[in-house]
Amino acid sequence: MAQADPSPRSTPAPGGASVWRKLRDVIRHGLVIQTLLDVLRKAGLEITPYYVMREAVVSPDAAPVAGLENLRLAWLGPEDAAQVGALPDSKFSEAETRARLARGQRCLGAWVGSELAAFMWVDTGELDFEPCRGPLHPHEAYLFGATTTRARRGHNLVPHLRAELYRALRAEGRTVCYSISYAFNTPALRFKRKLNARCDRLYLYVSLWGLARRNWLLRRYPAAPGDGEP
Repeated sequence: MAQADPSPRSTPAPGGASVWRKLRDVIRHGLVIQTLLDVLRKAGLEITPYYVMREAVVSPDAAPVAGLENLRLAWLGPEDAAQVGALPDSKFSEAETRARLARGQRCLGAWVGSELAAFMWVDTGELDFEPCRGPLHPHEAYLFGATTTRARRGHNLVPHLRAELYRALRAEGRTVCYSISYAFNTPALRFKRKLNARCDRLYLYVSLWGLARRNWLLRRYPAAPGDGEP
């Protein structure tokens, strides 16, 4: 299934220590249910409640990135695809990165010197999430695939990427962004609330070993005043 906002991951530790650290992080971040659903998905039974989140395109002030004075934000091109695919934490291979760029999706990267430390994708043509894929209006965009390397987590890079994307999209006349958050991914939902994002729709996607797939709209939330329309 397509990318939603990721859950925090811990840095590996040797032996059984990594298991206990992962368990501790799962409990601390409120990811017990999401982790169980991930286990079922890997076994072929996918039960995914998720929100389509609606974000007004404003330019939030991201906190300074301490110790990264040589931080540079830039759009990635095909020449960067190999580096995206080589990142241990990337879910995008070199081939997939090239294919996405070729069909018009854009990827904004955060560079620390020559190191690609984080990136995020934007699609202005469609909401590219398999269960509820659909075209976007000219004033809309879809944000997805935010990724930060383990070494740079905690450096506040994703808020900087998002703020820069908002500025670029606003300059293009795009005033609404959509993103996907799993209903039990507590950290992702907490982050979206900080952006003043709101739930637009709640879905339940079920896939039984790839043989039967259903996507139910459970709730459509009322629009807020203004709500980012042009």
